[in-house]
Amino acid sequence: MTASVTDFFPQEAVFLRFFGAYCEKIIFPETMMRKFILMISVFILLALPVSAAADIVPTPADRQYLISAVAAAYPDTGFAGRVGICAVILNRMADAGFPDTAASVIASFGEEYFSVTSAPDEKSLRLTHDALLAAESGNDPTNSALYFTVLAENKPVYDFRFDNFGEKQRRRKMEEATRFCTTVVDGIGFYR
Repeated sequence: MTASVTDFFPQEAVFLRFFGAYCEKIIFPETMMRKFILMISVFILLALPVSAAADIVPTPADRQYLISAVAAAYPDTGFAGRVGICAVILNRMADAGFPDTAASVIASFGEEYFSVTSAPDEKSLRLTHDALLAAESGNDPTNSALYFTVLAENKPVYDFRFDNFGEKQRRRKMEEATRFCTTVVDGIGFYR
């Protein structure tokens, strides 16, 4: 009994059946067709993004610490932004260059990113819990980012150097901040 690509990757079976039927009728004889389908399917699978967050399974203590820290530090961030932040933390936990525990990873960001002013409310904790579950299941809107920065647009302040109350300066600062970010979700820029 020989194994086929669809035995290992059943989710691509429909695509491969359609593509194989197309190749068999139009382009290749059967033996060459099998090699060609295998080669194409390997290229397709290599091109699919793989989230490191899906590989890591945090302990219950790590999960609880991560949920409380993100909920307390980012109470006004939406669901997609929280999924991104949780995914970055999980990506760091999975990466060899960073600590293995959520507490150590969060501490490595510093107080600038995770300063807690008050205890999170129940709604924020539930939203962060759901975001963590989404990140753990491989939903990574950050494309496996290891860093993030908050791109909150500050209200323009009057600047005597400009006639438009500092609007040009604010725009220039935002452009500089987003230049290195590969993905921006909910006002949070993510990068590797």
